[in-house]
Amino acid sequence: TVTDMLSSGYGVVDDSRHLIQHFHDLGHDRLCLVGLSMGGEMAALAAASLPHIHVGLVPLMGGDSAKPVWTEGCLSHVIHWRKLFGELDTRRAPGESDHEIEVGEKEQNIVKHKLAQILDSISGFHTFPGLKNKSLIKQVQAVGDGFVLKSSSVKLFEQNEGEIRFVPGGHVTGFVTKQFDFEDACFDCLGELDRLRDVKRTSKE
Repeated sequence: TVTDMLSSGYGVVDDSRHLIQHFHDLGHDRLCLVGLSMGGEMAALAAASLPHIHVGLVPLMGGDSAKPVWTEGCLSHVIHWRKLFGELDTRRAPGESDHEIEVGEKEQNIVKHKLAQILDSISGFHTFPGLKNKSLIKQVQAVGDGFVLKSSSVKLFEQNEGEIRFVPGGHVTGFVTKQFDFEDACFDCLGELDRLRDVKRTSKE
């Protein structure tokens, strides 16, 4: 369910935050979060919740929020909109089942709008403090992605000052065939962290 996905996602974000904080406290300064698909969004949220630490970020086919994934992308076609509308509909008679509720395009749009508001308020990148260094982000996005939409990835890019690289293909084909592009983005992000570390060391001398 959507609730299960969000709960597991927040567990990943919380664990990632604690790990980054732990290694930072130990003196490590070459820290980077990488994630694919939903993992890319979780990596972005974890990094954005640590505004006091220079964290590299590489979201691979990850967006700015769970909202478009569930209300616009492929997964919007598998949601039981009739059941969701029934839970929101205060006009339903006692004992009336979900199957007895007429749900047309208007009603479905009402539910989608409500779900979109909820998802964006709890999973939107814009609701977190943000990256300490907005240039430490390298994104890779498949142009034909039907799960994490290109528009969502672009919105994440627009909230930062990093780089977004587009690759051909969709969500699955991107995962299978674009491993080298993913690796390049990771190495380039680590290179930016190395450069930042060198600048800090030089300024102290």
